[in-house]
Amino acid sequence: MATSQYVNTGWNAEELSVTLFEEAGDALFLFDPESEQLADVNPMAQRLSGFSRAELLRMQ
Repeated sequence: MATSQYVNTGWNAEELSVTLFEEAGDALFLFDPESEQLADVNPMAQRLSGFSRAELLRMQ
């Protein structure tokens, strides 16, 4: 069962979320619907777009 495997790893939910976001093989963009702006992008988004994180976050 996935839940018991997750619990046994010693990872907390925040660490797991950050690691999955940072290590994803796909470009991920976190969008804040309240501000209607990008909140964050992962390294793969930077690599595939050719833009830095700061440049991507300035794009609206």
